[in-house]
Amino acid sequence: MQNKTYSVEIDKALVLKYLGYKDKTPPADITDEVGECVDESYKFIKSKICFDRFQFKLKEGILLPDGSVITEEYVVKNLKDADFIVMAVLTLGNDIDDKISELFAINDYMKAMIYDVIGNVALEYMGKRFWQDLAKEAKDSKAGITQSLSPGTGGWKDIKDQRIIFNNLGTSSIGVQLTDTFMMKPVKSLSMVYGIGKRVKTSLVDHDCAECPLVDCPYRREVIKCTN
Repeated sequence: MQNKTYSVEIDKALVLKYLGYKDKTPPADITDEVGECVDESYKFIKSKICFDRFQFKLKEGILLPDGSVITEEYVVKNLKDADFIVMAVLTLGNDIDDKISELFAINDYMKAMIYDVIGNVALEYMGKRFWQDLAKEAKDSKAGITQSLSPGTGGWKDIKDQRIIFNNLGTSSIGVQLTDTFMMKPVKSLSMVYGIGKRVKTSLVDHDCAECPLVDCPYRREVIKCTN
């Protein structure tokens, strides 16, 4: 297993977009507050990633070396042509969770919401950077990489499959735990699986929102396809 970290960059414009200002100009006081929160948020973000590569067999699903099987049809369809898979858990640490809880506790709901969105933007940035690194490694070995797949999101409906990822990764090294309801602590964490192989065509994006049924999700991204 390997650990990794990134210096996170938070796009203030993206934070404003996710706060609902996609097609309209935000008031100056909102823009100023978002700017202040973003500048301050870096001291609360402790980005960490743990990940590992796993061989698998196609046997009633994706059969892993520990005997666990991913049977979700959508996941099998995406991973079946891979030579191996990469499992990863990303986290921002506890400090930003604590900051959000503190703001809600003192009824500063606007600032709490801003910090919540900042956390999501930071996780999105980490996920994209990590996928880009994996994609470069895959390209160097003349292989391709799938988009990221996460239990409970998009076409991977069974959130209980979180347990498979956590059983195969030593997430205690980055301070992430899985609860009895299959949620992660710290809250600002993500689990992901990628397929890599010579028969895999590299995805156009790290995460395809078109696969997700939540059409009104504020974090939904438009995919601009390459025409080359």
